[in-house]
Amino acid sequence: MTMDLTDTTDTTQLASTSVTADTTQLKRFILSEKELFFLTGIVGSERLLGVDDPFRGYLTEEIEAEWDKAKASLLEKGYILPQPNSYEYTMPAPVYDCMTITGLAEHACWVRYSHDMENFEGYVHVTQEQVVERIRLSASSEDIRLSMLGDTHRAWPAIVERMNWLDTAIETEAEESSVETAHSLPSVMLSKKLFHTFYEQVDNFTIDQLADVMNMAPEQEEGARAFATSMKQRTSEGEMMLFVWTERGWDVQGFAFLIGGSYNWLIRRSSRQNEDWLTATPTTKSQFIEMLIAWERHSISREGR
Repeated sequence: MTMDLTDTTDTTQLASTSVTADTTQLKRFILSEKELFFLTGIVGSERLLGVDDPFRGYLTEEIEAEWDKAKASLLEKGYILPQPNSYEYTMPAPVYDCMTITGLAEHACWVRYSHDMENFEGYVHVTQEQVVERIRLSASSEDIRLSMLGDTHRAWPAIVERMNWLDTAIETEAEESSVETAHSLPSVMLSKKLFHTFYEQVDNFTIDQLADVMNMAPEQEEGARAFATSMKQRTSEGEMMLFVWTERGWDVQGFAFLIGGSYNWLIRRSSRQNEDWLTATPTTKSQFIEMLIAWERHSISREGR
């Protein structure tokens, strides 16, 4: 849906309009769901990820009444500005940029993580030049906060830092670095159902008991014990879904992560109902950041071929 920024008594036509930029240097915006839907509609978005159409089933005149309410609120917030001697309105440049990325970026992530300091769930809309984070202020609130975090090289390290990924692992007797240790430690492959069963009851088992269950093959014995230790000493956990817009709609891939003891683990699971496998791979903080930066860059290069 698109909405004209022209203030006129004849509002029976809903149409897009060009928006003039302003020099205001805003970086964070608070919008209601309906205000967000209107503003992203103005820039031409019809695929706002994770937001259902709040006007489904509304009559045209009811949508117009909601736009009048939203317009008054957006004017008060300074997210739209009246043009002198005109019935038209403009968006300040940061608002326009933020709405364009939120509504039209072809790369986005759903992110959830939890640790002692923070429980987070939200969306991240990604271009190489600018990343926008979108969260609901509370489970019961209709208000949504949009934050412009900078380019991918600035935004992803900041987001991963908030997830509490470990910078280093405890050094081994050979005084290896965390990067070397993560590379040398084998991945762990096991039953997805088995993992979830023990993960939910981890307090009832010792590290030795968990390691025995996780050790599905002789070559992953060391990795299984390290993974079991991380499960018992968990300090952070979460999951992400990566979305890429294509001509078929949103393509999606997902993974989880677990942090505890001396290691960060990247967890990939089977998505088909007839498959039951899970792979946990020790991953350094820098590797994870580079993976997220490369995801957007590589998917663009694949689309260009």
